[in-house]
Amino acid sequence: MRRILLTCLLVFCVGSVPLASQEAKATKPPRWDARGLGPLPRMGITSLDVSDDGKEIVVGTIAAFGDPNVIVLDNAGKIVRHYKVGQQWIDDVAFLPGSKEVIALCTMPAGKAGDRVEVFRLKDDKELPEKIQQEGPWFFHYGDHSNHPTMKLARAKNATALLAGNQVIIYRKSKEPASVRLSINDPNASVSLAVDESGWAVIGATSRASVPGDTVYLIDPDKKKPIWTRAANKEVEKAPALEKGQYGTPTLPDGSHGQLPQRDDKVWAPLSVAIHSEGPKKLIAVADYQGWQRWVRSSATMKEENQGLRFMPTKPTITVYDDSGKTVQRFAVEKFMAPFWCKMQFAADGKSADRTASTMAPGKSTGHGSDLATDKAKRCSSLGKTSIGNGSAGFCSTAAGQQVSKSCSLVQNPLTC
Repeated sequence: MRRILLTCLLVFCVGSVPLASQEAKATKPPRWDARGLGPLPRMGITSLDVSDDGKEIVVGTIAAFGDPNVIVLDNAGKIVRHYKVGQQWIDDVAFLPGSKEVIALCTMPAGKAGDRVEVFRLKDDKELPEKIQQEGPWFFHYGDHSNHPTMKLARAKNATALLAGNQVIIYRKSKEPASVRLSINDPNASVSLAVDESGWAVIGATSRASVPGDTVYLIDPDKKKPIWTRAANKEVEKAPALEKGQYGTPTLPDGSHGQLPQRDDKVWAPLSVAIHSEGPKKLIAVADYQGWQRWVRSSATMKEENQGLRFMPTKPTITVYDDSGKTVQRFAVEKFMAPFWCKMQFAADGKSADRTASTMAPGKSTGHGSDLATDKAKRCSSLGKTSIGNGSAGFCSTAAGQQVSKSCSLVQNPLTC
């Protein structure tokens, strides 16, 4: 697999003892909110990718200012190249298909508080800024944790995709990059991305209740418009209401002092997407959640200003579509034991679904770095099972601070995970 997840693996077999009767084992990584453990690692790893030929690994890090923060190793573990990209905080890295060139996302390119993410191409011994701008909202929150939304990278053999706001760029082996513009306009935001070996991509975006829009886009890199789009899926678990924000009591134009008016607009988005191809046939998986978009009236202009997107922990609704947009299977919220953030990926043979169910939300911390923000969740007490065609899939939420990586057969009737 191209991504290595630091997870606590729980293995299930048919007829195994239910999880509720098993003792939870302590994980080595500290809690996300641990205190008194000293400074962060000097070169904590945020991301990695493997070249198509398997001979090189690229690693993105949170190296200190002035240190190389992107490292390339060969298959023997020897450092063959290293780069200083921006100032600090590499959010993601990916090889370009069939090449030793690397795309790196830096969330602190200039070392300033107002930095926006920038993309760099790492070629030979040079760090070359790409002329691609991130567009869209500035703040994105998982639960109580503020994250700065970044560009997105996705990888498959022979393909790399870059999502920057309303633009997706798809790199394929021996072909020129393809760029497609999407109808995602501020204050909506693109939030998820996946790509297959042929370069087809699926993108997830937010949509507001007040101004409905599409939330899923299926892209053929050889076409300028999406193959199909899907409107917001509102058949999801209702998100908890947000607490009232504390924005002070500034002086208003009439000289009075008072709380600024605020409201929360419902939004929906697939926070995780996946795509699999087998010849001309494709499967697309989408995990939908409901969230909020907060608006606060400015004391200076008396106009509403966007304070960002916020998603509280809820159970997702997961839907699998074919390449025409027809629903193949739907996993309703009742299939899940507790709220969790979902990261999905099809297995290489397309006959099983790898899904990381986690109480941790991968995102951007308030301090400019990739973070795993843990929210409260219940331990899984039983394993849900849902059939897809002739197969089955299992889903499970986890104890706080853990991840579960599960592969479940979609071909055989018995549940084999």
